[in-house]
Amino acid sequence: MDTVDKRLLLTWLAMVGTMHQAPAIYRDLICEEPELGFAIKMLYRLTGSEVERVCPAPCDIIWRIGEEAFWNVLCVLMTMLLTYATSIGESAKKKIKEYRDWRARPVRCQDCGTTPCQVERKTLWKPVGSRKREMANLSHRSKAMRLFSDGLELSVMLTKELPEDELYWQRKCYDQFGEDQVKLFPRCIRKKLDYWYPIPR
Repeated sequence: MDTVDKRLLLTWLAMVGTMHQAPAIYRDLICEEPELGFAIKMLYRLTGSEVERVCPAPCDIIWRIGEEAFWNVLCVLMTMLLTYATSIGESAKKKIKEYRDWRARPVRCQDCGTTPCQVERKTLWKPVGSRKREMANLSHRSKAMRLFSDGLELSVMLTKELPEDELYWQRKCYDQFGEDQVKLFPRCIRKKLDYWYPIPR
């Protein structure tokens, strides 16, 4: 059933409901004579007085109109909900999946500019355990800088995540990295080098 048929069905249901309830609403809103017993009817005839009509108060009229409108709207909403229940469920599942994918997305590093960070990409060769502050860590730092330099170069050449800036060309000139070249790397990499391979100050 397409959208046009659904709208026609809802319109038809609303019209049928209005036609069915209109006489009852009209009867409730007008003044009418009460149903009297035999004794009360004889009393009115003997006294020659007219039967007093019972008229609803304005607040009663407003309440009845509001109640009928509320139930009509509720019926229409329930009908629409049942009609579109499948599409609403599919849309909700799609939105939940998109939200979960958005939450699970890799966050771009603010220092090196890659997604994920270069430090997280090098977790396979990170040292096990803590390191002491010793000069022997200089050779390890040099090898780690070489690996980080290769990773940054791949991000420039292959994925185009990073631009070919001045730091890129300066790193490309070095085959072996020393402590003077640490400044050529982003802050996240420098922090990890100091954490993995600390050297005496």
